[in-house]
Amino acid sequence: MRRISNTVSINTTDAAKPQLTSLIDVLTVLLIFLIHSFSAEASDVNPAKSVILPESSSKTIPSDMASVAITTSDIQLNGMHIVTLKSVNALGPELEIDMLYKELAKIGMSGDKKEVMIQADKKTEFAVVKKVMYTCSKAGASEYTVLVINAE
Repeated sequence: MRRISNTVSINTTDAAKPQLTSLIDVLTVLLIFLIHSFSAEASDVNPAKSVILPESSSKTIPSDMASVAITTSDIQLNGMHIVTLKSVNALGPELEIDMLYKELAKIGMSGDKKEVMIQADKKTEFAVVKKVMYTCSKAGASEYTVLVINAE
């Protein structure tokens, strides 16, 4: 008599294989999402020490540009003293601040977008900010960014 085998042979080539195309599509979508939501640029903006900035809820990150700081005692360009607030207030109705204009002209306001970041103390009078903005526009600035503290 002959014995018939009841065992079933399993072919390893028929085993379930993951479909690579679907996995690669899912991983690509996840990678694009993570890259889009991740910001590798750090905000390297240092406010002037004697300036208390107002608060804001904006999520925009400031870029690198010329920085004009209006402290309680003077006006600074990129951290260097330019003119005192007493002499700015002594100008009266005149809007242009000559020393600031000369220093802005020296740095040349380079680039396509001529941007200026203005840091002003909370208690700074708007007349002083207006004079600074006018002087910056005369020097060639076309866009302004006002530095504030992010209120979270």
